Amino acid sequence: TTTTSSSFSRSQPMLARTLECIVNESHRGTVLFHCQKGKDRTGVISMLLQAILGHSEEDMVEAYTISEQLLGPSETSSSSDSDDSNRRGLVDWTRLRGSPKKAMVDTLSWIRQNHGSVSNF
Repeated sequence: TTTTSSSFSRSQPMLARTLECIVNESHRGTVLFHCQKGKDRTGVISMLLQAILGHSEEDMVEAYTISEQLLGPSETSSSSDSDDSNRRGLVDWTRLRGSPKKAMVDTLSWIRQNHGSVSNF
């Protein structure tokens, strides 16, 4: 989609710098990178690292969907929380929770269509 395309086009330099930093620091030992939920940009970084290490796309998708399981039910807001956020003019984050398999499948598909492979990305 256009949103995916523009997001990835804008993110490529940041993703490249992040991977370079991880590789450069790895000689010192374990490198920890994280975000609040372990998905989205962090999920893409993880996917790219897995590609560098030769993991299959199936492994990448499976690893991404683990976050969905680890987020647990306590992380999901009730519909009343969502309604309250909307009334106060805040962002309704309930639609952005989770890490569905389709999100990584679509991401990998977009990368293949636009770059030929994850390695070319």
